[in-house]
Amino acid sequence: MELRSKQRFSELNGLMYACGFTEDEVGKPMVGVINAFSEIVPGHMNLRILTDMVKTGIRMAGGVPLEFPCIAMCDGVATGKYQMAMRNHIADSIEILIESHQLDGMVLLSGCDKIVPGQMMALARLNIPGILVTSGPMQPGCGNGKNFVLSDYVDCRMAELLGKAKFTPGEKAELMAQAFPTVGSCQGMYTANSMAIFAEAIGITLPSCATIHAVDSRKPGLAKKSGMRIVEMIHENLRPRDIMTANTFENALRVAVSTGLHGL
Repeated sequence: MELRSKQRFSELNGLMYACGFTEDEVGKPMVGVINAFSEIVPGHMNLRILTDMVKTGIRMAGGVPLEFPCIAMCDGVATGKYQMAMRNHIADSIEILIESHQLDGMVLLSGCDKIVPGQMMALARLNIPGILVTSGPMQPGCGNGKNFVLSDYVDCRMAELLGKAKFTPGEKAELMAQAFPTVGSCQGMYTANSMAIFAEAIGITLPSCATIHAVDSRKPGLAKKSGMRIVEMIHENLRPRDIMTANTFENALRVAVSTGLHGL
């Protein structure tokens, strides 16, 4: 495909020079890398590592990665007032930056609740080559020799609120340590993992992206492959609307029904 960035930057702009660009990068595919890293969102705590791997993959394939941020908040921590507004704001802000700089493609990194669908909205709206990299789910903990996850922790807290159980401060701390042992999206078919699986089923992530845990050593390698793949997609002129068709939406909905996805 004809590179949009080549038309926009036919030669090295002085301001790009100030950012550290060189003449050697002019004419190569310029790829936006949208990083939703946040220190208050557990599902995004590994995104700095994954973003670095994506950028490495882009460079390996002959592209130029250009990272910029994306806001994010955790539905499990934040109040319910801004979630849907945030989703639309994410899509709008990505569109503004990608179109203003006429980038050739994009890799979007997120992992939690409204951020994944917000980035998917931007993909479909902009319809330039793009791929999603989700951060991966949190690993389960262990309590009494069994898996112990967010829903078990909530059950314990609800039992206490209903007067059916009593926990000391030390026991509460232990419950939290058991339920949230690693970074990653909440263990369960809540919005984060639901949307990650939906995105993979519809075809805008590499295979297995949704189900590799956030702390799994395979995750950084998959992020690097995603960076390499986006450069290929730019050369192929493969766009989101070529992938997100009626048939792939039907396939993703079948996956949603079969796995009990929640929060779409």
